[in-house]
Amino acid sequence: MVNTVILDRILTKLNGDATLLSLLGVTTLDPEDPPCIRAQRLAQIRIPSVTIRDAGTPTTLMPGVDAASQITGALVADENPTIELNVWVGSEGGISPDGISYPQTGEDADRIMERCDYLLLGDRLHPVQDTIRWNGVSTSQQYEVETGYWHNLRRYTFSYYLIPGWTPEHPT
Repeated sequence: MVNTVILDRILTKLNGDATLLSLLGVTTLDPEDPPCIRAQRLAQIRIPSVTIRDAGTPTTLMPGVDAASQITGALVADENPTIELNVWVGSEGGISPDGISYPQTGEDADRIMERCDYLLLGDRLHPVQDTIRWNGVSTSQQYEVETGYWHNLRRYTFSYYLIPGWTPEHPT
């Protein structure tokens, strides 16, 4: 299971990117109602939005964890947890409160996913804090006829560590 601090840091990075926000129809981020959120199992999907959730795959503790575990309250480290990122776009479109057209096509959903890929996989100079070795695992796009939603799904694996003053023993 991915630590909630790491999930929050992923959301902070996504919600902090002006390019991604503009693709979602937002110019002014409302911290109380951001477009990139944790997925809620029974909540109605917000359109447009990006949701993330722990994909619940088995993980392995990182090398060096035994030494770090001697530090009181220190150890939270994992290798290869998987998260699922979902892009939701409504084919109805519309105009956002910021006066920007909402995304409404499969191509719009692809552009949003491409930006998420860049932020999580491609931005090596500014990775999500305390994470390393991001990989894209799988991707798909569906048009859900019953709702009129474009739904892009992407799974990522990565490693992370949350230990003050400790870094992994292997290269990034």
